Amino acid sequence: MGYSIYHWIVIGLIVMVVAGPFIVRARLYTLESYRRDNPGCVKTGRVACKHCGGTSLWMKKKAFFVGTGWAHTCRTCGQELYYSG
Repeated sequence: MGYSIYHWIVIGLIVMVVAGPFIVRARLYTLESYRRDNPGCVKTGRVACKHCGGTSLWMKKKAFFVGTGWAHTCRTCGQELYYSG
């Protein structure tokens, strides 16, 4: 009693819709793109949060469908700013 091909197509589409934004976000928001989009927030080697201006960041391990990486997060407001490695 197996599933038909249509069931697998629907499951694949659901996974793409749910996981797609996370995969794109992991690829796009690097330090370089954060610096380009927010030039006033990255000065003299320090990164500031674009939401609250805080300069204290912490790195949180994140798992993506394309692998794992680090989310650089503002300690003041908790917003994820960019991703690395």
